[in-house]
Amino acid sequence: MLDATRKPANITLVSFMIALAVGIGLTFVFWLPLYRGAGFVGGDIYSYYLPQKDVFQESVQAGELPLWNHRTGWGYPLLAESQAGVFYPFTWLFYTALDLNAAYNANHLTHYVLAFVFAWLLARRLGQRTLPAILAATIYVYGWFPARCSLEWAIIGGTWLPAAVWCAESFLQTRCARWLRWLAVVLCLQLLAGHFAIAFITLLVLAVYVPLRLWFAREESGEPEGNRFRAASAVAIATTVAFLLAAVQIGPTWELKTNSQRAAVSEEHNPEYGHLPPMYLTQLFASWWYWYADDINTDQAIQGMTVLASSARTNKVEAHLYFGLLPLFVLIVMLFRGRLFERSATAVWAIVGLLFLAYTTAWFVPITKHLPGFSFFEGPARFGVATALAAAMIVGQGINTWSVNRPRLGLVVSVAVVALTVCEFRVVARRIAVAQMVDTPPISVRDDSVVRQYFADQEGSVRLFAPGANAANLCGVAAMPIYLGLSPAEYFTAEIMPPESEAFLSSDRMAWLKRAGITHVLSQQPLDDNRLKLVLSGPDQLLSRAWASPRLFLYEFTTAKPRVYSNEGEARVTKISPNRIVIEAELHEPGEVVLTDLHYPGWIATVRTATGEPTVATIERSGPATTLDEVFRTVDVPAGKSTITWQYQPTSFRAGLVVSGVSWLTLLAFVVIDVRRRNKKING
Repeated sequence: MLDATRKPANITLVSFMIALAVGIGLTFVFWLPLYRGAGFVGGDIYSYYLPQKDVFQESVQAGELPLWNHRTGWGYPLLAESQAGVFYPFTWLFYTALDLNAAYNANHLTHYVLAFVFAWLLARRLGQRTLPAILAATIYVYGWFPARCSLEWAIIGGTWLPAAVWCAESFLQTRCARWLRWLAVVLCLQLLAGHFAIAFITLLVLAVYVPLRLWFAREESGEPEGNRFRAASAVAIATTVAFLLAAVQIGPTWELKTNSQRAAVSEEHNPEYGHLPPMYLTQLFASWWYWYADDINTDQAIQGMTVLASSARTNKVEAHLYFGLLPLFVLIVMLFRGRLFERSATAVWAIVGLLFLAYTTAWFVPITKHLPGFSFFEGPARFGVATALAAAMIVGQGINTWSVNRPRLGLVVSVAVVALTVCEFRVVARRIAVAQMVDTPPISVRDDSVVRQYFADQEGSVRLFAPGANAANLCGVAAMPIYLGLSPAEYFTAEIMPPESEAFLSSDRMAWLKRAGITHVLSQQPLDDNRLKLVLSGPDQLLSRAWASPRLFLYEFTTAKPRVYSNEGEARVTKISPNRIVIEAELHEPGEVVLTDLHYPGWIATVRTATGEPTVATIERSGPATTLDEVFRTVDVPAGKSTITWQYQPTSFRAGLVVSGVSWLTLLAFVVIDVRRRNKKING
């Protein structure tokens, strides 16, 4: 009998508070230093997430919506790249109220608690008691999340997967329309959070789970076939509504995607990267060999697993999939005793888990990469998040059955399995994660950074070339090279993003930097070049810690073009913010003023002469009249004094904002109508 034919487990306030307390308590067990002001280092923390959030925070505090990032490389659309979560509610909640490190920690911890509660609610909706549901939530969250603490998108995206399935299952059990509205909101939040990989996986989970749940589960409800089609269609409509609600994010991201390095499948973007080699599934029971032996390099061991495996690169974090030894034992017992497919609820989850497990191996990528959506994402091993959720629900159901038949013994077993599994997950997380917690994170002492202090009064006119992509942005300066998940295609040309094997400052690269607005060079080694003038040397409180480099050398590029220039006179930046740049120019004769920022759809230049008459030029993506080297922005300016204002006003954002606004108002109207109808029914 499917659990849907019974009443779901009754969720009392006491049971919910117990689950919430456990969810919060586990964050203390795993991440106690974060509550004390510690922070993460390693992975993508300083090269990706913090630089984005820093621009967001500064912009909002200055009263500006950060649509563009003017510090990473020659700029890119911050909203479109998506992982900054410009319209994600929790980004606004934390980054407008707390300092950068505290906000990052609070966001991290909050999503652990939310993910735990959502997984618990799903397990309860499937009929599990409080403790088995707590075990299921523990397996899902702490088996899959902690190893990926360097990947913020995995934590945030994974939070909303069980919430979406919970809403869908609640609708299938009750056929109450409010669960469809909640499903649309949950999927919208997952999309607004950025990095759509887990959102895409969530949609696939629903596409598999809902039909299995409606047609192939053993039900005795006698529900007509037509009702099932209507239910499936209603879930599909809810997912469509979610896209409309999130149009303000999806529109700009789609625009960037079509103009990015991922516009088509290429060698630089291999969808098989980050797969799970089939032989590495031995991690499920041989964790002691991979993670505890000092003479084993897990990443190298994975690359050597070539049997039935893709030749693409992968690593221990991407390929991590672990349920814990005791939960695995429960799964094996259920399999050999025929319990895995005995109940239709566990059978559905078993099918879901196995299907997504098969995809983690990248066996099907050569086919799916030609299908909509699949080619957009790397890392097929990320599909293991659905397998982790399925395993968690199955183990919870197995323990739940035991608890029902033997209440006292079941209570003892549940508590013991949860406690021992938590201890094991805590050790595993430390062994696999590439990011570590430190008591004094580099970002907490950046006000003492000598590099930051040096550039404090020069933000409008300088750009830095430095190792450690993006981290130098935290010094308040634009810097390249860049590191982005979804990047404008220009950044993947040989000149802007040269091969890693090329020397740090080769002659070809120096020639490019000279005309690209690079004014300073930062190196971890002294440089001998007569075009460079040493201005600082020694340790830096921020960058030395972030890069683990005891000494840094900052040089001024004496022969380079400035950030803004004209061959017909003088030009200088007087004001700069993410969405707006103001330039004062005085030319001897009409000519071009070059701004060495990336040209991109949506940038509009207004030239106001001394007479006060403005002329407007809209920059396009191509055309020699508006770009230099097909990368930088230029605008024609008359002779004399002029003020040039570059403003970022993307059509994709404005159109998406209208669609999202109308969709949210429509959804709200349906809620009001539904509430009034129910009140009228109750009062009538």
